[in-house]
Amino acid sequence: NLHRPAIHERFSMARTPGLADLLKGEITVAEAVRPSEIEGLSVITAGESEMSLADGLGSGAMQTVYRQMVEQYD
Repeated sequence: NLHRPAIHERFSMARTPGLADLLKGEITVAEAVRPSEIEGLSVITAGESEMSLADGLGSGAMQTVYRQMVEQYD
């Protein structure tokens, strides 16, 4: 959730790097995805961003990230 990020708190992780940083092209998918304490579950936190939620999720960058995720993860 980019509007009210909480995943990082639930999994006791840093908020960054995360999805917003990935959408801005500042990091790669490999840098954004982190293993959780739950076996087989990886997490992407929100990251830090000043971009609007609609701009980030509706962008061509999100489509690229989605394609990469589908290729690399279940």
